Amino acid sequence: MSEIFSEVEIRKLPKMRVGSFIVISRYPEIQVVDYMHQWAKKQSSPALPDQRGFGFDYPVSDAQKKLGMRGYEFWLSIPEDWRESDYVVIKEIPEDEYAVLRITEPFADPFDSIPTGWKKLSAWVKNGYCKGKWSQTRYCLEEVIEKEGKTNMDIYIPID
Repeated sequence: MSEIFSEVEIRKLPKMRVGSFIVISRYPEIQVVDYMHQWAKKQSSPALPDQRGFGFDYPVSDAQKKLGMRGYEFWLSIPEDWRESDYVVIKEIPEDEYAVLRITEPFADPFDSIPTGWKKLSAWVKNGYCKGKWSQTRYCLEEVIEKEGKTNMDIYIPID
């Protein structure tokens, strides 16, 4: 499986303006991404060529966990003239530096490859290659990249 993981690299993400939406359900990733892409279609036609999407786990209550529920927040980069609507909140995300690991074809075995990728990236950060820095305004992110019929996922941990 190690051939599906890239070497860790350091990457800076630029300041972004994003539309954000949260879903809590049994399969929140699929639902939230679909919702946000439908929302974006209402805002602009055709789709924006450089639009990026980032997601991450969102905390749920113990009662929700017992029911098999999970939370996922998804951001879609948006232009300045888009406004909040349909439960989508606008956020300004500052420029930040990240340790990044790429997972090739993450959905071939997502319940193994994605958690294993996070473990590898977390270990890299914790082993002193750089210092991870989490806070209420810094996020560990997942970005799915589909290009030329291939799917990759870049996972990000903010660093100092």
